[in-house]
Amino acid sequence: GANSWYDPYGQHATPTDRDGHGTRTTGILVGGDNGGTYIGVAPAAKWIAAKIFNDAGQATYSAIHQAFQWALDPDRNPNTQDAPGVVNNSWGFSDTANVCNEEFRADVNTLKAAGIAVVFSAGNVGPNGATSISPANYPEGYSVGATDDYDFIWTNSSRGPSACDLTTYPVVTAPGVN
Repeated sequence: GANSWYDPYGQHATPTDRDGHGTRTTGILVGGDNGGTYIGVAPAAKWIAAKIFNDAGQATYSAIHQAFQWALDPDRNPNTQDAPGVVNNSWGFSDTANVCNEEFRADVNTLKAAGIAVVFSAGNVGPNGATSISPANYPEGYSVGATDDYDFIWTNSSRGPSACDLTTYPVVTAPGVN
């Protein structure tokens, strides 16, 4: 519907992914094949999306804050229950590994207080320890690392502990290679 897509840059009125990363990630989450077989990890789930990166591949803090706010009430009508159950984020501050950047912590806490689970990719800064990235390393969120076909941690998957509170990082691993 009209409330299932948000582009804070105003570049696209309908879902658009020029890079393909968001499409791949969404496929892993809720995908199905042409025969109607579910292949995503959340069969039959519905999705909405916010385009936090513009067509040049850049994101601003304000656009990301706006996208988190939009997720709380996509149709901007507080009388409808249209907020998602889960907000998935496949981005992070990979250039500052082992740092707790607090920029989006209030956003994550607000979503969590609204009963929305906030999931982040753990990042691609491995193989060394102490390579957690924000906002995935916030204890209020849920970080997911990548494993290969043999269920081994992917070489580049970021590792803990969390720079924010020294807890286990990532919280869970799942298939994420090829």
